[in-house]
Amino acid sequence: MPSVLGSAGGHGASSSANVTWTVGETITETAVGTSARLTQGFNQPRFNFTIGMGENDADMAIAVYPNPSADRIVVETRDAVPSGALTAIFFDMEGRQVLGSRLADQRTTIDISTLAPANYLIDLRDQDGRSRARFTINKIN
Repeated sequence: MPSVLGSAGGHGASSSANVTWTVGETITETAVGTSARLTQGFNQPRFNFTIGMGENDADMAIAVYPNPSADRIVVETRDAVPSGALTAIFFDMEGRQVLGSRLADQRTTIDISTLAPANYLIDLRDQDGRSRARFTINKIN
């Protein structure tokens, strides 16, 4: 069951849909069917951040989606990234590293199906181990 990041709320599921909601917070709803997933509210499926890759490098836009996700996420950069220049390191909410994956291209798909349903922090690090961007994802069943 996905966690609800709000003051109150819950999660409901049937054979054809999953719904997550909060009370007293911005509307959040995720409906999953056999052929579609609908998310609205502060749990949006795409996050865009602009980060710097170094003092003299141009800014790079990065998107991580879908969020939430059951089986895979995509890390996509606006500009080409040399293979292995960035590594996505996944941490659980207790700070334990649970997964790591080098970005292979401008668009890299990462399998998260083996992770338990929970929230995870993704730290994108350069070849020198410096943190360049952080994202939070919600892994669902």
